[in-house]
Amino acid sequence: MRSHITMNPTKPLPPLVRFGMTVVLLFMGACGGLMVTKAIRGIGEARESGSWPTVAGKVVRSEMEVDTSRTGNRERSSDSKTYSAKIEYEFAVNGTTHRGSRIAAFQEMIGNQSHAQKLLNKYSVDAAVTVSYKPDAPSVCVLEPGSWGGVGIFFGLGAVFTLLPMGLLIVLWKPRSTASSTSAMPSASKLKFGATALLLVFIGIGCVPLWLGIQGVREARAALAWPKVEGSIMHSHVSQSTTRTRDSKSNSRERISHSYSAEIEYEFQVEGKTLRGSRVTAVSEQFGDEAHARAISEKYPLGAKVAVSYNPADPNESLLEPGRWSGSGLLFVFAGGFILLPLGFLRLIWQPNAVERADPHYGTKEQRLRFGLEFRERFLEWEPGNLIHLHRDHLGPVTVIGGALIAGLIAGLLFGLVPALWLFSDRGPFFIAQIYAGVSLLLAIVGGIWLGLDSRRRDTLIDWNRGTVRVQVGWSAREYPLDEVHELALRVPKPIKRTPNSGAAVTKSTARIFLNVGRKRYILLETQFDQDDHGRTQSKLANVTEQLAGDLKVSWSQS
Repeated sequence: MRSHITMNPTKPLPPLVRFGMTVVLLFMGACGGLMVTKAIRGIGEARESGSWPTVAGKVVRSEMEVDTSRTGNRERSSDSKTYSAKIEYEFAVNGTTHRGSRIAAFQEMIGNQSHAQKLLNKYSVDAAVTVSYKPDAPSVCVLEPGSWGGVGIFFGLGAVFTLLPMGLLIVLWKPRSTASSTSAMPSASKLKFGATALLLVFIGIGCVPLWLGIQGVREARAALAWPKVEGSIMHSHVSQSTTRTRDSKSNSRERISHSYSAEIEYEFQVEGKTLRGSRVTAVSEQFGDEAHARAISEKYPLGAKVAVSYNPADPNESLLEPGRWSGSGLLFVFAGGFILLPLGFLRLIWQPNAVERADPHYGTKEQRLRFGLEFRERFLEWEPGNLIHLHRDHLGPVTVIGGALIAGLIAGLLFGLVPALWLFSDRGPFFIAQIYAGVSLLLAIVGGIWLGLDSRRRDTLIDWNRGTVRVQVGWSAREYPLDEVHELALRVPKPIKRTPNSGAAVTKSTARIFLNVGRKRYILLETQFDQDDHGRTQSKLANVTEQLAGDLKVSWSQS
């Protein structure tokens, strides 16, 4: 009879799926928590800035920055533009000149032209302004003390990225009653749809950098055909952005992080009209690294003559290095992480065969069911006193390596990328990327070793007719005389004590029957059970062990 493996809706998700979803949810929650923390600090700094001392200052730069993304082809295209006001001002404190660029404690997250133009009109070049500065660090300054700026939007996004994963984690690990299998169905169904919604959010987020990266590549290639004119570098310097944070435990301990970018501006003429541009490549290659920013600034020094490529349909759209799209590489990396991994989990959730195979206990279910329990071993033969043949399927090297790499990349986000961003943000993105890659590789190696050892092939053949016991673990196989078997051992972990109000989830434990032969101890049978089923599982396994020990004419122990 042909059997079809389907996913039981009353059965919890396989351990690998639950672990992967938990790591993704924890990473998402950690990102949301960092956003909320940053927003709260922004609110605190905004309130604190209301009592800072003030000094007269002057606006030295007031310009509109336009980020343009083009879709379509040369005959039919559309532009998507984001506008921001670049305001810089100077002021003096105790004879020392300082320069600032922040309007409020938290930057506004609005990219429309009208809002940027209002700021430019309000803070025009040479306009006199009143600057509020931090007494012990005058470089920390704002023009609008007490204003929260864009903290509201940032706080809202952080709350969504924190509360949604936490809710799904509660559903994922919520204890289910063992008294009624039908009561688990709504939870399993809600979990599947909730997890799907979360994964689709991740995929949607990943589509943004993917789309930007593709548009960057297309524009870089299209720019090769743009006409060129001679231009001059009018502005070239390395801009440094400083972030100061205090230790929550010790308010006197301050951590300073820096981010660098090369600011290049050039002038050129098209049909007698003087235009200005600031893009070097179609997609920015600057990611906060000081050495890279200085290299760009030195490549285009002030007053240097350059060849400017401009879009004939819109000369305001220009760049200095047509054809280069390496800045899209990081966008593709982010897109790949946010799209490919969720797609893999969606496949595990919605394809029954894939879900079953995600479980390292995969095998023919009918052969793994005995005595009202489900074992990792398959019962090929079970005739105590005659022949017992048990076999545990193993995972192939490709599956082990691939699973370990994916798990390492996911776990590296939480244990590598987040700490690196928190502790080494001043070292630049390349250093942070190296830490993430190193931690991910280390976790992948550790996870691969554990997964490989745990999923090794195990084959046990007890033949009373031949009087032998053959045991294979991995690639190693040994055969013993039957009279060298001297004991069976049953190990069933004790249940975890939980108070009525603890709210602890029902956890699974592993029970094993060991075969002590010669000087070795081998796992004969292994099963998982809910802690609430401890007594029933222990009783059934004790009966099996006692009967088998009688057939082998050996003693047995229980712990």
